[in-house]
Amino acid sequence: MLQLAAVRFTLGLSFMRMNGWYRLWVVAAIIWFCLISIGAWYLRPKPESISHRKEFLAAVSPTSAMHQCSWTTAQQDCEKEAKVVVQMPNGYNVLLAVDDKENGLSVVRSYWRAVQNEAWKQQKQTALCALGIWLIPSIAALLVGHGVAWVRRGFQGR
Repeated sequence: MLQLAAVRFTLGLSFMRMNGWYRLWVVAAIIWFCLISIGAWYLRPKPESISHRKEFLAAVSPTSAMHQCSWTTAQQDCEKEAKVVVQMPNGYNVLLAVDDKENGLSVVRSYWRAVQNEAWKQQKQTALCALGIWLIPSIAALLVGHGVAWVRRGFQGR
C-alpha cells in the first residue's frame, strides 16, 4: 500500500514538473482528440447508409433463402410471385415468396445482420483512421517542439 502511494506521488510530481510547452502540447492533444472523436462519431457509417450488395444475400441461411423470391425465380416473374415486399432501412426491397411470417422474418433478420456486420467493419476502420488523424499530428507537433528546443539550446551556449 505504501509503495502504491509512493508511485502515485512520484507520478503526480513528474506530471507537475512538466514545463509550459509540454503542458501546452498535452492540452492541444486533448482538444485535438476531442474534435477528431466528435467528427468520427458523426461521420461513422451507419447500417442505414450502407447500400445493398450481393454478399448480404449470401449471408441468408440456405433454408431461409428458399423463401426469398429473387433466389427462386427470375427477376421479372419475381414481382408476380412475391407475396410480401419488405423495404429494409438501407433502401433494399426484399421480395418474399412465403406465406409463413416466421420464415420471412428469418430472411429479413439474416439480411439485416449481414448489413450490420458490414457497418461494424466500416466503423472500426473509421475509428482507426480517426486515431491516426489524431496521433500522427500530435506526435509530429511534439517532435517539432523537441527539435526547435534542441536547436535553440545549441545557440544559447554561445
